[in-house]
Amino acid sequence: MRFVLLLIYITLSFNLHGQTFYEVDIDDRNLAIELNKEAEKFLNENRVKTALDRLLESISVDSVLRESYLLIYQLWLAEKSYTETIATVIYKGKQIFNDDDELCFYYAELLRFQSMLPEAILEYTNAMNYARRNGEDFYLVHYYYLNRGNCFLSMNMEDGALADFNYALKLKPDFTAALCGRGVCLFRKGNKDKACTDWQQALKLGYAPVKQYIDKYCK
Repeated sequence: MRFVLLLIYITLSFNLHGQTFYEVDIDDRNLAIELNKEAEKFLNENRVKTALDRLLESISVDSVLRESYLLIYQLWLAEKSYTETIATVIYKGKQIFNDDDELCFYYAELLRFQSMLPEAILEYTNAMNYARRNGEDFYLVHYYYLNRGNCFLSMNMEDGALADFNYALKLKPDFTAALCGRGVCLFRKGNKDKACTDWQQALKLGYAPVKQYIDKYCK
């Protein structure tokens, strides 16, 4: 189940049989929702710093409103200069929502952007493990495998990358970025013909970046 139902009564957290439950004051929840709405408005107006300030305030008021973490990641996609701050916030979110594959994936993306590849691989793996329980039909799951595969590829670990690209294609057979990555793996492993087949299929499906490999290696 991807969404956590929270009872809103009074600020409190406690632990029962190893699981932490959170309750939030209704006024704090309403304030956090309003701050999120303001942040979204400012983000749409490209007032990124103001939007970030609103989101940080929202999370300070109510740290268990999941939508705040999703929105702050969308802010990061628009503006990378706040990477360290946003990574800290997303880490906090995934500690609260500790079986949330989506938040693990976002944290992995932030780590990968900072070239922290072993740490990113661990977080992608966490995301994959949670997705097996939460449901692999979620629209982002094939990206978990693609981007862990890209990390493996960057570290010259072609076997791991190949397994991830294969699984990404199992989840989404027309996934052109995975076809491109698998082609690179196959080429590095000495299987030029299969590599070119993957690249040509990706190009046929409209993935223009793969043309550089076809022009260079498949003539």
